[in-house]
Amino acid sequence: MASVAIEVLVSFASLSCIVLCVVLKLPQIAAIWSSKSAKGVSLQSTLLEWFCYAVMMCYHFVNEYPLSTYAEYLFLNIQDLALVLIILYFQDRLGLEALLYITGYFIIVSVLSTSLAVAKIMINFVLPMSMASKLIQLRALWTSRDASSVSPTTWFIAFYSCVARIFTTIVETGDIPVLVDYSVATLLNAAILFSVIFLKINRERSSCKLKIAVKPVKVSKRLYMPQCNKTNMLFKNPCTIFIIGNCYIQLLP
Repeated sequence: MASVAIEVLVSFASLSCIVLCVVLKLPQIAAIWSSKSAKGVSLQSTLLEWFCYAVMMCYHFVNEYPLSTYAEYLFLNIQDLALVLIILYFQDRLGLEALLYITGYFIIVSVLSTSLAVAKIMINFVLPMSMASKLIQLRALWTSRDASSVSPTTWFIAFYSCVARIFTTIVETGDIPVLVDYSVATLLNAAILFSVIFLKINRERSSCKLKIAVKPVKVSKRLYMPQCNKTNMLFKNPCTIFIIGNCYIQLLP
């Protein structure tokens, strides 16, 4: 009974990872496109992440692991390609640079997917490169202090996917390097997620305070003008001046 429950949980975790990773980067792409800016999103971080996804995909493939344990990497590689291109587009760098990145990617994938020895060597670099990727993204966020182009949805899905993959890796393969990579990635994804949420809330609060500070104060003319008008009309009336003059004379000794 327990083994059946574990199999159901593994199947659900794997399926949810695959389904969510199909759309993982789409909220981020949409956020950049709507803001017309890639500010706060690091190109270096995205390139390193793209390379790590390629290594993980090829490593699982050459080891003949079940497709359910790594199918999401197929979609993540495609989405990171699109994300790199859209970042380059809004940085006015789309052209030869993009062509070099794409060519380099296909060379790396072709080598890793045909050589188990190279894949086993490169998997040891995934952890430090994945850490570097996320630390660079954290630095970019706190340097710019602007998360308007960064999607919290993307980072929440990334956090959940890593947690789910820790469970599936323990049950299905027990691969220690992969398990360590997922564990560290979980912590760093959580750090980025909370940073994005904090910076967005802080920006909204600052915007509200600024609107209150510059709000114009409307002075009603009714509070002041009628009294001034009545006074002016009072002294412009000849009869009124005559009466006031007689009263003043009678008060003289």
